[in-house]
Amino acid sequence: MKKRLLLIFMLISASLAFCSDGLLWGKGRLRTISTEWFDIIFPPECEETAQALAKEADTIYVEICRSLGTSPSFRMPVTITPATDVFNAYFSNFSVNHIVLYDTLPGEGLSVFESALLGTFRHELTHAVTINMRSPFWRAVDSVLGDVMNFGCYVTMPSMIKEGASVAEESRSGKGRLHDGFYLHTFRQAKLQGKFPTFADVTGARDTYPAGLLPYAFGGPFTEWIQEKYGMEKYAEFWYEGINMHAVTYGQACKRAYGTSLSSEWKEFRESIFVPDVPPSPEDAAGISFAEGLSSKAERCTSISSGGGKLLWVEDSTGNLMCREKDGNVVIKSAVTGLQASSISNDGRYAALDVQDSNHPAERNRVRLIDLETGKQWTVPGVSLRDSCIAECNGNLFLCAVEVKKQNCSLVAFRINRNEKGLSSRQDFPEVFRYSFPHGAICFSPVDAFGGDIAFLAYEDGKWSLCILPSWLSGGNLPYEKVRLPDGISLRDLRSSRLSSGEKIFTFSWAGLSTFPRLGIIRFSSEGERLFLLDTDISGGVYSPAVEADSQNLSVFYIADLFTERRIMRADISSLPFAESRLVKETASPVAYGFASAEEQTESVGDFVSKPWHGPFFTRGVIAPFSMIDVYSYNGTKSTSIYFPGVSWFTSSPWDGTAFIAGAGVNPGGGFLSPLQDRSFLAGAMAKISGGTSTPLFKYNAGANIIFDSRGIMQGSFTAQAESTISFAGKSFLYIKDSFVSSWGRESQSVQRSPDFFMDVRNSFVIQIRVSQKTGPGYYEKALLAFQFNYDSAWLNVWVRKNRMNLTDSVFSPAFVVTLPKIIPVDCAEGFTYNLPLKLRVFLAPQANCLVSAAADTVIFSAEIQKGLTFFPLYFNRIVLEGGYQMGLYDETSSVRIWNLSDSFASIGRMKYIDAVHLSLVMQATINTGALANPLMMGTVGVTFTYYPHYVRENPFAISLATSLNL
Repeated sequence: MKKRLLLIFMLISASLAFCSDGLLWGKGRLRTISTEWFDIIFPPECEETAQALAKEADTIYVEICRSLGTSPSFRMPVTITPATDVFNAYFSNFSVNHIVLYDTLPGEGLSVFESALLGTFRHELTHAVTINMRSPFWRAVDSVLGDVMNFGCYVTMPSMIKEGASVAEESRSGKGRLHDGFYLHTFRQAKLQGKFPTFADVTGARDTYPAGLLPYAFGGPFTEWIQEKYGMEKYAEFWYEGINMHAVTYGQACKRAYGTSLSSEWKEFRESIFVPDVPPSPEDAAGISFAEGLSSKAERCTSISSGGGKLLWVEDSTGNLMCREKDGNVVIKSAVTGLQASSISNDGRYAALDVQDSNHPAERNRVRLIDLETGKQWTVPGVSLRDSCIAECNGNLFLCAVEVKKQNCSLVAFRINRNEKGLSSRQDFPEVFRYSFPHGAICFSPVDAFGGDIAFLAYEDGKWSLCILPSWLSGGNLPYEKVRLPDGISLRDLRSSRLSSGEKIFTFSWAGLSTFPRLGIIRFSSEGERLFLLDTDISGGVYSPAVEADSQNLSVFYIADLFTERRIMRADISSLPFAESRLVKETASPVAYGFASAEEQTESVGDFVSKPWHGPFFTRGVIAPFSMIDVYSYNGTKSTSIYFPGVSWFTSSPWDGTAFIAGAGVNPGGGFLSPLQDRSFLAGAMAKISGGTSTPLFKYNAGANIIFDSRGIMQGSFTAQAESTISFAGKSFLYIKDSFVSSWGRESQSVQRSPDFFMDVRNSFVIQIRVSQKTGPGYYEKALLAFQFNYDSAWLNVWVRKNRMNLTDSVFSPAFVVTLPKIIPVDCAEGFTYNLPLKLRVFLAPQANCLVSAAADTVIFSAEIQKGLTFFPLYFNRIVLEGGYQMGLYDETSSVRIWNLSDSFASIGRMKYIDAVHLSLVMQATINTGALANPLMMGTVGVTFTYYPHYVRENPFAISLATSLNL
């Protein structure tokens, strides 16, 4: 136990003393650049990015404030981290106002800015400006209590309003998501299908697909529309009314600012949306049919590719790699944690997989190779690889991928070792070719263009292009060629195929500002090179198109992105109208292109002087007029009391790594805040620190408390905990946690018959191996198998009237958990569950007097509602009827231990059997305003009926309220 505690202490100390944690895990020697309004914090390798941001940050701040009728009024830190290559950024006022930017390049969906760095910074900074448009009163509160004391942010303005403001601001210059046809498709599609939601449906409270997308997809267009209708002055007034809580809900803020209801404005907004005059269902369009047998209509699929008569795709809801074989059978080829995309080789034998790997301090992009016949997989060494494909040239096989290093990217080719039987068992993936792009340019969707050529999509200076790199895999060193396409269109999902006739075909998805995503085709045949662009819209759009290469009548499989599902569709090319033209290619300028590494493709460092950053971030944070302190009893039971009056100080690093809280307070006694306070006079102090990686790879916390009463020191305590989750073998996970608690002293004077003094040391070690898998798009469609082993040890000394009693105890308890997506072998209608998903839990010797306990719960019926009230801030998620059974075998005469189970089982006849059957009817709902409009805040209300078959009492039945509230 002492060694384990020492290990935890050493890990925490090393993290704090030598490097940062969280999103800057392992990054020492941080530096900073200070501008008029920002302190930009970064590790040395991000110096160039920090200089670029420092040059424009203050100007962007002034521009945002000017558009909202306010002026800059606060400084804040901005952290730039290279720890992850999964693009993201965020603003938070937790502890203090701060922004975190990921120093990497975006994927296709967020390539909408001339500069991803500056466009993303503008988006996040708009959050900071809008939620800080506060009155002098609230600014005074902020200056005393801290930035987090922003009740208008939490109670009034939901995610839809916040994200709408930022999306509109990022798009004001002519770039941004509001100028991307793919982004605009979602809310147009909803209207076309007759499923356009109310404003109360898109706040952020929804917890089924497309939950996280809705605040962005609807908030941005609605904000742009209302700003154009009423002007920016009225829009700024709307924010001022809401963020200062002159109105409790965002709907009331709309009424105060605009003099009209949000419902009427939303209705007018909906009517203003143009949608094409096409059938709402894609199956009703000429030449389009649902791809029967590949997936259900409710399934969500992505990343289709074809080769060798096979079709490969990813089930987004399950993470499975799916394949339709040559004989038409559909099989699961792999279940990979973090699988994002796939690409099949032209012969159908191999596939490249894009994976987001959480077995790092921060998420990283990695690439794998899979043999689709044997199932064997190899991982390409290194990280920061994405958009992978397999290409062949002169009998050699290559895995090509895009490597992203901060604001630079390269196209890299690795040789795949193979022999006459297939791939060699040993693969070291030597890098053989590299093509680096200018600083800020991004490469996407590389594909085999055959004969050594590679084709890809490129985004540079705010413009999309389809490019061909000739003879690259055969040693060519030529600038790439650009295919001339209409101006102002966005591109996605390039695919290539070679027909049995030898004809080469490229397919891709494209969208203009006023179109749905459409199909694009380039055909290379003996008759010439031709470009075909679909000349009509189809409901759901055309995403990830892939040619069925061996078909006699050319057809394309693609994804139709409908409002609540992503279906695999099939299009007969001969039945669709295309605008046809001769293919025109232009040679890209060779300046700054070449074979240097991505790190060398950089711009000159700016003029700002950077200095070592030493913090201290502990000087800024949140102050509260009370403290919450843990109190322990001699048997290890913990309770938490509020000490008021008092003071607490909370702070964290500007990248949300290390968090620290300290507090002290007085409990006046007499139940001043009963039942939250002890009835005796107490005074206490506490401190706690926590941190770890930004992934579940490693987390820790440690804390200490000391409490005084009228007799002096009453008790003290120390706690420490460390935990880690590691994924392996597809969907398998290893979870380890160790918790240590040491407490000593006396109990409160209000506790009757307590010992004079106690010293208690406890340790709990947990190891769990689990396999978890989503089995479909439904809320309850999940499977899990877990084995868990708990080892709890305790050392207790108690003194009563100078008599010492000593107790040393240890309990080893295995547990088994299984979750089944259904007991009845039927598939439920969309939005309903009635096939009895089951969760079973069994614990062996979980307590000293319990031989076995078990519980089984099932959902008898569930109906998705996913609707918000427009007249009251409440969102209904679903209604659930569930039942369950719990049991336990208790030995009241002797202790149960795992090592003497044979004796315990032999005496089962004298054990006490306690069980219960329950039936619950509950409504799952969410408060639908402010930051409370979040699935994590979902609560339940309902009623539970319980029957105790073996409990001796007059009435074995009970009825109770079933309520919960997550805040």
